[in-house]
Amino acid sequence: MLKCSVRGEPPLHIQWRKDSIMLDSVTAQTKITTRPLTTDSRMTITELSVTSASNTDEGLYECFASNIYGDDSDGLFLQVQGKTPKVVSHLTLHLLLV
Repeated sequence: MLKCSVRGEPPLHIQWRKDSIMLDSVTAQTKITTRPLTTDSRMTITELSVTSASNTDEGLYECFASNIYGDDSDGLFLQVQGKTPKVVSHLTLHLLLV
């Protein structure tokens, strides 16, 4: 699971991208959930889960966020090795838009 924390002035627009291509919120391989943080109205948490990862899931994953003040992104390269990929648990990316 990849986790992205975004803080900024609402409304925030958040997307996950793989190799610069926007990901759908739910596919056979991925699931994206986005929720506001209840203790901070300017913080949003979004999570990307990749199930049954294979070599085709390897690539650059980016969390992209924007609001009226600008945009920001952060990402990482996911490398799949072997038949049973090692699970990366709660990798967190932090973005700030104020």
